Amino acid sequence: MPRKYDLGKRRSAVEETVGRIVDATLHLHSTKGPAFTSVRDIAQEADVSLITVYRHFTNLQGLFRACGARYFEVYTFPSFDDLKEMESLEERVATLLDRLYLYYDAHGDKLWPVYRDSELILELKELFLEWDNEFAALARSALSAPSLHDPGSKKALATLLVLMSVTSWRNLVRIQGLPSEEAAALASKLVTCSLRS
Repeated sequence: MPRKYDLGKRRSAVEETVGRIVDATLHLHSTKGPAFTSVRDIAQEADVSLITVYRHFTNLQGLFRACGARYFEVYTFPSFDDLKEMESLEERVATLLDRLYLYYDAHGDKLWPVYRDSELILELKELFLEWDNEFAALARSALSAPSLHDPGSKKALATLLVLMSVTSWRNLVRIQGLPSEEAAALASKLVTCSLRS
């Protein structure tokens, strides 16, 4: 019986250490950015040794995945399940962009440094490619376009995907100073215009 108790205590201590490492990584990545965060920085922020970080995360991809999972656990992504119930394409696109921009309003400044650095770090770029595929599926759902042989649909999908990015939100809201609701409405109009052009 004491042996089981010791194993339980050890498992709990390991989980606590891993949690500290992941939380430290999330904090540093969302402030400085991954390209400017070393493993030594993470160890210092988590108050663990460098070897402890490497013991629990033998490669960057594992650490990035754990950090990404933690991000979406803390900053829950909005649900878009009801899009398929909306009959109007304009309503689906407007709802998608409105919810997404509101999410970015709350959490985009934390996401931006990671997105910015994703082109510089191969392991991070691979992870973002997976997220890009999920965004593409969401955009297709909003446009009701599982097959995109129609040139108008292809153009609309390309426009929507660009406008769904945290970069577009940041340019419109943080740099140009538009209120989030206006930025989302403008983005929605651009998508619907691309269908007609």
